[in-house]
Order: sequence, then structure tokens, then C-alpha cells
Amino acid sequence: MPCSTFAGSASSAFAAARGTLPMATIATTDRADLRLRTLDWLLRHWGPSIGQMTVGQIQQLRKMRIPRNAITGLVLGATARDVTMRDHTIARDSEDIPLRIYLPTAPGDWPAAPGDWPLVVYFHGGGWVIGNVYLDEWLCSRIASHVGAVVVSAGYRLAPEHRFPAAVDDAYDATVWAAENAAVLGAGAGRLAVAGASAGGNLAAVVCQRARDEGGPKIAHQVLLYPATDMRPESRASVDLDDAPMLPVHDRRAYLDHYTGGQAVATDPRLSPALADDLARLRRE
Repeated sequence: MPCSTFAGSASSAFAAARGTLPMATIATTDRADLRLRTLDWLLRHWGPSIGQMTVGQIQQLRKMRIPRNAITGLVLGATARDVTMRDHTIARDSEDIPLRIYLPTAPGDWPAAPGDWPLVVYFHGGGWVIGNVYLDEWLCSRIASHVGAVVVSAGYRLAPEHRFPAAVDDAYDATVWAAENAAVLGAGAGRLAVAGASAGGNLAAVVCQRARDEGGPKIAHQVLLYPATDMRPESRASVDLDDAPMLPVHDRRAYLDHYTGGQAVATDPRLSPALADDLARLRRE
């Protein structure tokens, strides 16, 4: 499925959470879309795999920004124009955690906010090793525009410099910050959702469980796009994805090794949220 199709599916899922559209079903096909195959080819040929990189090379990779032009817009999906974007940071362990905030209003109109927009905290993917709050600008902006929601794209400290559970702590702190500042952002109380893709989907699921268990923000919805929720190597998800495009098995193992340093237990629910003892009462309004 092309990345831009995921944006439409995610937008539909959030709209369903608002009660305006039926819940979308993300379908898969044996024949990959040309855009997906193009992206897969680029990822496989642009340079060394993540397992072959030094820490210095990984740090340089993080600094790269995807250019915004007609070609990347066709492959990934174009950034919505009718949104306002604001950057912010929150402090965590003497480091600044970046946030990019998307408001569903034309630039210049904010802060004239209605005060009842849904609030979505989104976590980017990248195997807990790469990525940033700009990575899914096309997706976050389209959710803000199509759904009519405030989207807070939250960064988090990355491995291998900051290993598990640093990313979990940062993701939870960002969610708490967003909930506490909902009124300032123009969002309504009790309309909080968490979302993420890949490693970000893992963090969104963990944050939802932690908020329930620790009496944190009341999260009404979670939207997980191809999430990593069971990190056991023998899990069905791991076995089924051995020959998947874009992320071969050796790269998946390298990302996990960077994240955990080989120290975390795969059954820890902060790492494998699907294995938590209790998966009930996650929706709280």
C-alpha cells in the first residue's frame, strides 16, 4: 500500500473516531503499488543497512530531511496547505524533546481556535533509531486538515545513544503535556487520541496502557499503523514479515538490538504491548 494511501486510511480512522465516517479497513494486496516498490528500491540501494552503520553514520542519517517536491509528493503524499504548524519543545532529563504541532486552520488564523477540536498525539517510526517530527509531515498535516484535529507530532530520544525505555518515557511525557495543554491548543477535553506508525505505533500502544495503569491522561482512541507490538523473534508477526519489502529481517533485528542493547526481555509489555496481562479498559473518556 502506498504511503499516501495510509494517510487517507488514517484520516478515515480518526474521522470514524469522531463518528463522521465508518471505520476504514486497511487492505493489503500481493501486488505492491508502483510507489511502494519505488520507495522500497530507494531504501535498499541508497547506502548501507542500519546494521552496518556506525553511530556516527546513524547520527548523520538523522539530519537528512526528505525534500518537498512533486516527486516526493507523488510517492509519499503531499503536505496539506490549509494547516498551521508550530514547533515546541519539552524538557526531559536535561534534553529538549521536539514537538511539531499541526492546527486545522489556515496560517495566520490561529489562535482563534474553536476549543473543541480532537487532539491527536502522533509518534513517528524509524525503529526507535532514526526519524524525527518532520518525517510524517504529509500524514500529520492531512489528519489535521481532513479530520479537523490538533495533531502533536512528538519526538523522542533515539537509540543507540538512548536505549529502551527512554523512548517510552518521552512519548508518555509528550502525551501528558498535550493533555495538560489541550485548551491552549484549542482542543476539547476528553477527545484525546494517540497514534503512530511502526515503532511509533509501538509507543502509542505502550503509552495507552501506561496512561491507564498510572492514572494518566484519559485516551479515547488509539490508531496504530503497522505497529510493532510483539517483539519475540518467534512471534507470528516476525515470521510472516521475514520476506516483507522495505524492512528485511536483518534490519529489523538490528533496529531492535540498537533499541534494547540486548538487555530488554521481549515479553516486557513496554516493549511488546500485545503481551500485556490486561488489554481491557484502554479506552477512557
